[in-house]
Amino acid sequence: QLQKVNLDRAILNRAFFREANLTQASLIDADLTQANLIDADLSGADLTGANLDKTFLLGANLTGANLTGVNLERAILTNAIMPNGKFYQS
Repeated sequence: QLQKVNLDRAILNRAFFREANLTQASLIDADLTQANLIDADLSGADLTGANLDKTFLLGANLTGANLTGVNLERAILTNAIMPNGKFYQS
């Protein structure tokens, strides 16, 4: 279980987190380039400033996740769940 884990600024290129439970995890400024987050639960996670370039997020749950400043260039978000996802600073 990776619930509430702190992975701020971690370099996680090509990491395999398929079906991982990352609820309320802190991934601020993490580099998740080409990571596999298929069907992962990232609900309530803080991904502020994270690099998700080419990341596989198929079916991922991003409910209530903080996505402020996230790089989603070329990310695959097919069937991702994102109600109440935050993409900006308030």
